[in-house]
Amino acid sequence: MARKGQSAKADSLYCAYLTLCVTKESRETYNYTTALTQDALLKHREGRTDECLRQLQRGGELRDTIPNKKPSRGSGVSGYYGTALANMATYYISRNDPGDRQQAIELSEQAIKILPRSNTAYTNAINNLVASYSVVGNMPKVQKYTKLARKAMQKAEQGTVDYALMLG
Repeated sequence: MARKGQSAKADSLYCAYLTLCVTKESRETYNYTTALTQDALLKHREGRTDECLRQLQRGGELRDTIPNKKPSRGSGVSGYYGTALANMATYYISRNDPGDRQQAIELSEQAIKILPRSNTAYTNAINNLVASYSVVGNMPKVQKYTKLARKAMQKAEQGTVDYALMLG
């Protein structure tokens, strides 16, 4: 996260780093995904949500390289890709253009399939689903994902940073 007044510099650094990541191997790293999502977050906070979403869609090439299963502990990019999906869904929800709610649902559904339940992005994806299904009036899905959110919260270690992130 950029310090106050430093977002332009952070954006420039993230863009420079991302431009250097030209090989498949360089894009399948924690640093690449972190730079991608942090740069998108900066754009989102500045009200440039369309640019933010285009930025995260750049990560779409990872989709073909990542198995559609939960990653083992410390396995790397699958967890980061799931986090990027959950973040992108959150940005779609906040933009709220026609079709964005369905995009958020699809991305969040993908995210919970590959994220470990201990990952805070898993809870974020579930919260996205609760919010999206509430807006479209699908109460059975709201109830289903509310139960999943409660289970995730119960498993989280209270008093940790991850627990604080899950709270809000």
